[in-house]
Formats: sequence, C-alpha cells, structure tokens
Amino acid sequence: MFLLFFYSFKSKRAIWLTIPASALVFALGMGTESILNYMGGWTIEFFMLALLFLAVYAAIVSAVTALAALIKSRQKKQPNLRIPAIIAAVICAAALSLALHNTFLNSIGGYRQILDRHAFTRLTEIQSEDIAVVEASVWRVNPEGAYEGEREHIRIDYHGDMTFFADLEYERTHLPGQWQSWKELDHTVYFTLQDNGSIYFVQYDGDVFRVSYQNSSFYVKSPQLLADIT
Repeated sequence: MFLLFFYSFKSKRAIWLTIPASALVFALGMGTESILNYMGGWTIEFFMLALLFLAVYAAIVSAVTALAALIKSRQKKQPNLRIPAIIAAVICAAALSLALHNTFLNSIGGYRQILDRHAFTRLTEIQSEDIAVVEASVWRVNPEGAYEGEREHIRIDYHGDMTFFADLEYERTHLPGQWQSWKELDHTVYFTLQDNGSIYFVQYDGDVFRVSYQNSSFYVKSPQLLADIT
C-alpha cells in the first residue's frame, strides 16, 4: 500500500519513501508490548530477533521498491493512479494509526488508563448471578528461587461472596514490563462468567491486585477480596 501510494507521485524519488514509511509501521506493529514484556533476562535475545525480522523485511521492501523505481523511470507517461492512490493512502493511514495506538497503549500510562476506565466501570457492576465458576490458588516460592516454574501451585477454597466488586478502588493501569516483586505467598482468583468471559485477580502487594479483564490490565484495591482468600 505504501509502495502504491508513493508510486503515484510524479517525483521519481518519492517512491523511496516507501522503505522508511513501511519500516516504521512494521517496527511499531511488532508491538511495544512484546518488547516491554521481554525487558527481563531475554532483552538482548529479543532485540536481536526483532532486528533480524526488521532486516529481512527491509531487504524485501528495498528490492521491491528498487524494481518499482526502475519500472517508473522507464515509463514515458505517468499512469493515472489517483483513485488507487487515495485508497492506498487511507489504508496506510489506518495502519499507521493502529500501530501508534498499539505503541501508546503499551507505553503511555495516561493513554491506557483512559481505555481501562471502561473495563473498570464494567467490573464494578458484576453481580453474583454473573459468576459461573470461581477458582482460587496460592503460589508458594521454593527456597531455591523465585522463578514461576519453581513455585508450588496449591488450590484453595474460596468462601467469599461477590459483593466486593462494587467496592473495588482503581489504583493505576498496568504497563507491559512492569514486573511485580513476587512475595513469599501470592494468591490468585479466577472468575469465569456466565457469558464465558473471565476475570483474573493476582495479588500484588497487600490488598492490591492486578486485574485482567476485557483485554485490559490494571491494579485495584480490595481489602474484602484479600480477607476472603486469606
């Protein structure tokens, strides 16, 4: 689409803008979430892999662009590409907008918080009849280390009711790469809804929980939920 858009320009040099423009969208489209999620021990490996993909992509686009530039230089008459160029421009703008949205969503807390607010409001409206299944568990950290694979997973009974949803307090949004410090004892509570949706609570610190709900992830404060599982 970028190639078609820049190809429609009268200037022969404009077509080379295809490479940086499409490479930018490709890089953003790879996802800042994935990059930030690998800001632990795998940072170097992930960036090397990302650069490899980007290099391969740039090589392919450069080759195609060079071929298009050669064809354009040998054309005696500029083809009429007005309508296809407009369509391509709209698609490119949409792709760039989605890529920027993904970048802002996973790197700017204020931007993500605006979107999280809708999920949080819906979360506080959950009623007892909306819940189908409740599962609670505890992760115990082994003395040898605090890696997730070395924890002992223990299922526990959940005896609380669903009234705590209305009393949840919003703390802040959760950005990828914000690694929580695992405590010696971590609780998780998983709610399956009647509409097959799900709500996942992970204890972060005291009565603060990280919630995953409706493709959003944010922190809430809930003394009642903590009391129900402890």
